[in-house]
Amino acid sequence: MIVLRVLILLPLAFAFAIPAAAMFLFVAGLMEPAGRELALALIEALAQLFADAVWMDAVPDAALPVAWSLWRASLAVLVAPVLCAGIAGEVFRVRSYVYYAGVTGLVTALVPWVARTRLGISSGAGLRGMDPAELRLTAILFLTGVVAGTVYWLIAGRTAGPAPESEPTSR
Repeated sequence: MIVLRVLILLPLAFAFAIPAAAMFLFVAGLMEPAGRELALALIEALAQLFADAVWMDAVPDAALPVAWSLWRASLAVLVAPVLCAGIAGEVFRVRSYVYYAGVTGLVTALVPWVARTRLGISSGAGLRGMDPAELRLTAILFLTGVVAGTVYWLIAGRTAGPAPESEPTSR
């Protein structure tokens, strides 16, 4: 039974949780003005790279690093948080919805902060000096993780670990 769970149920849960989070992030990001600006800047940059590729009849030198960066960011925001929370929940046999939604949301929201720290980029004067748009985008990332954690929990998290023991009936 455990082998079937690991081979079928867990990949199925990840296969549904990751696209659900991606769809939520896409819709919520476009609803947020700062997210719209970011998406438009990204589309403009990709269009310029595409135009350069067509004009020069070759892939520009900047295209591969941009594609690689987008791929890594996607993995860091959409795949890694639910994968980490899901595997840890399975190992420690956690069945709690709050765990899967909360941990996945928290890890997803922390990804940009960890990336900034790793790259040495400062975000200002702490939480009080932060731009409100940045806080809204962090909230969107948190909710993206909650969506992924919820979908994972609905498919696989509810049945993680041993079944709860039923109380013996007295006669």
